[in-house]
Amino acid sequence: MMLSNADESLVHQSPWPFRLAGMSDHRFFDRYWFEAIDPEGTIGLIAGMGLYKNTGVLDGYLSVQIDQRQHNVRWSRPLGDTVDDLVLGPMHVEVLEAFRRLRLVVEPNDSGLSCDLVFTSVFAPYVEAHHLEYPGQRITTDSTRYDQAGSWSGWVSVDGHRAERSDWWGARDHSWGVRPGVGGFEPVPGRRSQRGGLFIWTCVATEDAMVQFQLREDADGTRQYLDGQWDHPVGD
Repeated sequence: MMLSNADESLVHQSPWPFRLAGMSDHRFFDRYWFEAIDPEGTIGLIAGMGLYKNTGVLDGYLSVQIDQRQHNVRWSRPLGDTVDDLVLGPMHVEVLEAFRRLRLVVEPNDSGLSCDLVFTSVFAPYVEAHHLEYPGQRITTDSTRYDQAGSWSGWVSVDGHRAERSDWWGARDHSWGVRPGVGGFEPVPGRRSQRGGLFIWTCVATEDAMVQFQLREDADGTRQYLDGQWDHPVGD
């Protein structure tokens, strides 16, 4: 059984090496999500990277909106035997300082999209109430997510045109576990077909405060989840 560098730590949560998830559900995921918006409204981007241990895949994407056009690129590769190598073609993520500073890099590539950005936050990560749902005969959602607001500095390039700033507004989240529509699709026994619903996730921040909340309702208007927090910078 292959070990990874993470197995040298003392933070195991199951009697298995980190290469194996603590559950057999094929949907198990562990993902980053990033958002950056120019305060002047000229450019915005979202990016993400997801690791799926039970399907053996690492994937990611970068989407940039500029001049009323959206540019997208996606990458995917076999996971292999390690779970601590967050390199996906030209894309990689570095944790420079846990819960404080992260670096998102997409090296120049054939898509024409690239970036080198550092996320910085003065707010502690907000851990949402645990997501657990079992509407039918099995668990459909069992996941944890934390959120942070902050700022991005660095550059983004689209087809050779580079935008550099030091004050892009930003948000990010990190989630893991199982949830519908992630890591594989499957019917849920005993559950009516999905007829849509309402989902609102909002993050607002100033220099002095951060507000985050999430609301989910099913197609009948029944509230499934409501959670949020008003927070201040670390040390205040």
